[in-house]
Parts: sequence; C-alpha cells; structure tokens
Amino acid sequence: MYSFKGIFPLSVNINAKWGILTSGVIFGLVHLTNYNFSIDTWYLCLPMVLPQIFSGILLGTVRCFYGFSFSVIIHMLLNSLSLFATLV
Repeated sequence: MYSFKGIFPLSVNINAKWGILTSGVIFGLVHLTNYNFSIDTWYLCLPMVLPQIFSGILLGTVRCFYGFSFSVIIHMLLNSLSLFATLV
C-alpha cells in the first residue's frame, strides 16, 4: 500500500525514508565531479545532478526492498542507457 503524501510505501519507517533521501542527495552530489563547472556556471550544478539525485533515491529504495545486487544491476542498466544515448 502506497501513501499519497510520499513516494515511499507505508511499511517503511521514517528513519529509513530520511536515510534513503539523504543517501540519494549525497549520490547526486558526488556525481558533480563528472562535470567541469566554473565560477560563471555554478547555477547549472543543481539541474545537472537532479537526475542523479532521483536515481539515488530510486536505487536506495530498490536496495531496501530487493537487496544490494538488484540496486547494482539497475545502476549498470542506467549507465548503459546513458552511454548508448551518447553514442547514438
């Protein structure tokens, strides 16, 4: 059963929700190192890492419900899709 107020199932306690959100944000911020920003383009930081933040939240949720292996597999699939999109 899912709640309408959040993206998490009702069976997940509040500490797990904050842990998933925090790790998702950290996951996205770590990916800032993938880009070369200068002083003039600092305002592009957040829009560039929003997909990684959402991916981190997704991967954290998958990790809690299905295990680490599934989270790694989804991460590899997402990276493969990104690589394929840049090559096409």
